[in-house]
Amino acid sequence: MNHIMTLRNWYVKRALRIIVKTFRRDFQFLDAGCGMGDYCIYIAKRNRNAIARGIDFYEENIALGKCVAESMNLHNVSFQKSDITQMKEDRKYDIILCNSTLQFIQNDEDALSNLFNSLEDNGILILYIPITYKRYLPWSDEWEKKYLSDYYYKYHDEFLMHRYSSSEIMQKVVNSGLKIKVNQYTYGPCGAIAFEIYSMMLIVIKRFPILFSVFILIIFCCTIIPFQLVLMMVDYWTIKTDGNGLLIIAEKKSQDNAY
Repeated sequence: MNHIMTLRNWYVKRALRIIVKTFRRDFQFLDAGCGMGDYCIYIAKRNRNAIARGIDFYEENIALGKCVAESMNLHNVSFQKSDITQMKEDRKYDIILCNSTLQFIQNDEDALSNLFNSLEDNGILILYIPITYKRYLPWSDEWEKKYLSDYYYKYHDEFLMHRYSSSEIMQKVVNSGLKIKVNQYTYGPCGAIAFEIYSMMLIVIKRFPILFSVFILIIFCCTIIPFQLVLMMVDYWTIKTDGNGLLIIAEKKSQDNAY
């Protein structure tokens, strides 16, 4: 449910589906900051001739990714604990995904440089970054910080290193040597409001007695989630000039095509 109700996953998967079609069937894919390994599993399952690899700083994420891959009998995917700022890959990749990870890395320019060096010539980097952090519901920010501080706000407060503007992160990507092909704003007003509604549901689930939470969750699923999904679909299918997220698709030009 969390994967479906997270709008950025819609954008990232659409980008992946389109980009994968432009490469030969045996392409090499790296998820830098793979979390639980969702995208590596997704790529490996649907592209049996491709090689997928996930790296993450947290050993528990790597263990989970390996466990899922083994349970699905996927032999074209691997996971390894690694720091993006110090990674030394033994191969080059056609597609690298870095999804909502760079903002947690203090030495972000070193990370981008390593991602650049790990790409094949004409390889593609898919970079998703939260920006702006604008709120639309007047009580949303206050309630989330008050009631969800031990959920994801605590995580952000401890590990968030950068609050990028769109121009700042795009300049860093260009400075790394990559050429930006697409920059797409996500989480405009509709998407942001949908996210804030989802946060309200999490507050209820985490802060109220279990029986009451289950009752509220049933009502929420029957009445609010359809409205939330409509907001997300509006965001997904409309062109935005601003938003709380930015999807960047950048290419590593070969030396022959650099000019």
